[in-house]
Amino acid sequence: MIDDGTYIKLYRKYFRDPIAADLIVERPKLAKQVMNTDLAPSRR
Repeated sequence: MIDDGTYIKLYRKYFRDPIAADLIVERPKLAKQVMNTDLAPSRR
C-alpha cells in the first residue's frame, strides 16, 4: 500500500492531521512520499 501510494490516498480521505512521526521512522518509503507536504509530521 505504501509503495503504490494507496496508503496516502486513503489517509487523505479519512484524516487531516499529519502522519505520526513514529510511523515515518518505521516506513522510510512513506517518509519520501510525504516530505514537504501537509502530511509531513511537524518538527519540534
